[in-house]
Amino acid sequence: MEFAATAAAQIPGLPELAFVAIVSALAGIRTNPWHGLPVYGAPPEYRMVTVSDTRGGEGLITYRVDQERALIHVFDITWLD
Repeated sequence: MEFAATAAAQIPGLPELAFVAIVSALAGIRTNPWHGLPVYGAPPEYRMVTVSDTRGGEGLITYRVDQERALIHVFDITWLD
């Protein structure tokens, strides 16, 4: 799994529960990358998953599945608290 600079920059400063929820979602993406929903209007390898924490915060992780390289490229993490 690799992160675009923009995605990596969005992680520092997250509330602890948000960080835990995102790490858990990333583990799920790594296990089953095709589980995410397709990104509307994009090729099928572009996927997204929604994330929520126990306080009601919500987020979205957007990524691309590169099957040839067996790699997941996370290019956006958005968190709404």
